[in-house]
Amino acid sequence: MLDEESALRLAAACTHESEIRRRLRGSALAAATPLDAVLTQDAEERELPGLLDALHRALRATGDRHGLDAYTRAGLTNERGLFTVGVDHAVPIDPMLLCPLHRCLRHESPDAPAGAPRCAVNGAPLLRRED
Repeated sequence: MLDEESALRLAAACTHESEIRRRLRGSALAAATPLDAVLTQDAEERELPGLLDALHRALRATGDRHGLDAYTRAGLTNERGLFTVGVDHAVPIDPMLLCPLHRCLRHESPDAPAGAPRCAVNGAPLLRRED
């Protein structure tokens, strides 16, 4: 099981994949992006925190001083975060779509206008949770 920081960072990478990819595209890291390393990692969870750290450093190298944490609640800006200030991120409001791999803390509303979101790691649709 991933620690909370890694789970948040993985959720951020999945949720903001296209934005992160655009940010890295203009850098020297575009050919072998650390984002791809995170999203294509295998079942070896012990390696994932290191891959997430590499992605964080790569984003910081582009001039984004908060790196990957800018996309999580750990970031110091609220404009790209995953969670609303004051809302407990551990208990999503029902119903929610959750990570199909049960590895990250990503969650989406099933009413999103873009349709059913998919996992950026394996392409599976996010799972519906109604408790």
